[in-house]
Amino acid sequence: MIIFLYGHDTYRAGQKAKEIIAGYEDIHKSGLNLRFFDFEDSAFGDFKNAAESVSMFNEKKLLVLKNSFCSKDFVNDFLSWGGKEGIAVSKDIICLFMEVTADKSSDIFKWLAGNARCQEFNELKGTKLKNWSVDFAKQKGILMESIVAERLIFYTGGDLYALHNEISKIASYVLERSGSKTATEGDLNILIKPKLETHIFSLVDSFVEKDKKKALRLLHGHIEAGDNEMMIFSMIQTQFRNIAAIKDLIDAGEKDSYRISKILGIHPYVAKKGMWQSARMDKREIKNIYKKFVDTEIKVKTSELSLKSGMENLLFES
Repeated sequence: MIIFLYGHDTYRAGQKAKEIIAGYEDIHKSGLNLRFFDFEDSAFGDFKNAAESVSMFNEKKLLVLKNSFCSKDFVNDFLSWGGKEGIAVSKDIICLFMEVTADKSSDIFKWLAGNARCQEFNELKGTKLKNWSVDFAKQKGILMESIVAERLIFYTGGDLYALHNEISKIASYVLERSGSKTATEGDLNILIKPKLETHIFSLVDSFVEKDKKKALRLLHGHIEAGDNEMMIFSMIQTQFRNIAAIKDLIDAGEKDSYRISKILGIHPYVAKKGMWQSARMDKREIKNIYKKFVDTEIKVKTSELSLKSGMENLLFES
């Protein structure tokens, strides 16, 4: 059997993979037939040998493959390998493919789409993201006011890893106190530094004004103060996403900050600040910077780059 998990929502894809692996380990206790292959380092031959070898203790095998689409050698060897059809229908071998970026027009994607159990994980947005946050809070044993979910999503840029951490922290705080088990905006103000948002705007202002030394100094100040690095990254990325959207609206003739805030669903102050920032950058520059944020996020989540180094590179090199 082949399972194919793919998409940019690496958090939910990762949770699904953990669920599959945990279910396997509950049944097959030895762990000797569970193998992991990352094709930034592994070769097709390593996978082929594991797939074709005799299973120990008469257990099923679980072979977990990451970054296979990035290896042309793996793709070519896998597609020409006669054993792949047998694995697709095998009851004794489970191959779990995990990919962040999967080209749907590629031959290997088409083959997996026709022979594997596939599940795509697109990034959650809007109401779906808010509902996920509220549901995750319930899993942690608390209720959450709507405004708390909205503010957390803004602070984290909708990053599920950061939301997981912040909601878990809030849940621990709420469950330890007596009385209501509903997370309120007051709880959020206690647990998350209320001035962080303002400081992030100052950092973005410095970047927009090409004062890279000041931007880096502000970044290091946040990190040294113990602010959550993923939250810092997500808030900067969110503001550049806002700047890009605001630039598009201004180019289309919309000049009123209040109407822009309503169209984009953001606070009027955020819209006004974004208008000021967008006026100091051309459209191509904004798009290129936001693309670098997306590329950096992927590299961080696939462990190619540390979050701190990624932010430093963005602020210094862009």
